Parts: sequence; structure tokens; C-alpha cells
Amino acid sequence: MAGAQDLVTESDWRGTTFRELAASQLARLGQTTLDGIEVLGDNPVLGPNAALHIGLAIHELATNALLHGALADGRHGLIRLALDFPPIANRPLVLEWREHSGTSSLAEAPRFGTLVLERIVPLSMRGTMTYGVLPDLVTYRLEVPRDQVAN
Repeated sequence: MAGAQDLVTESDWRGTTFRELAASQLARLGQTTLDGIEVLGDNPVLGPNAALHIGLAIHELATNALLHGALADGRHGLIRLALDFPPIANRPLVLEWREHSGTSSLAEAPRFGTLVLERIVPLSMRGTMTYGVLPDLVTYRLEVPRDQVAN
């Protein structure tokens, strides 16, 4: 979360772009790990609150992938992180994480990260989410109101 806060602070609390935020959170995984992560979609400027909480979600999802999922134990899974910001007035910003891992130990027991992803992040932005963990697929979809976007 500190990395996201640094980006927001550097912009005088105006926010940061999605891709800059994603890059700052994913860089903590190490360069060889990044080869399996694809970042796609729109690149709006996220407001400060959205930047902090979406950054937290990306950090949590990436950490889970490294410890329990697609990137654990030297696996080379495929992760797709995408943002959709439709130009239609009342449509929400949508963040999607799809992790194809072959195996995941996330379903074994709820962790603090589950609370972060399911409650803290969406509630902090008045958004909604769906989170699914299967043995070979982890999905996270976060819908955020448009007023969380700076541009």
C-alpha cells in the first residue's frame, strides 16, 4: 500500500494512472515473475481513494499468486489483469484478475487477504466484487463507481 500512497502523494493527491499503479504493485514480485502477468485495458487516472484500494487489491492478488497460486514454487502460470472504463455515463470501472495456475492452495482456509479482497477494498470505494477460487483458476472482479476516477 505504501507504493500506491507514494504515487498518489507524488501527484499532489490527484491520483495515478491504472497502468502506473499496476506496474508499481507488480514490480515487487521480481522481473522473472512478471513474465507471466499481462496487463490490459484502459488507463484512466484513478482518484486517490481508488488508487490506494485498487493498489491494495492488486498487491494482495499478486502476493497470493506468489505464495499459493500461479506463481508459487517456481510455477509459470498465466495472470491477466485488465481494466475496463467504458465511455458510457453510468457504467462502472471494472477491474478483472484471472489467474490460471494449474493448482492453488487458496481454497484451503480463509486468510486476512480474503477479508481485504472481499470486504475492505469494495466497501472503501462503494463498489462490488466477485471472488472465485477453484483448483486451477482464481478470478476477482471489482466494479467501482465512476466517481472514483479522476478523469
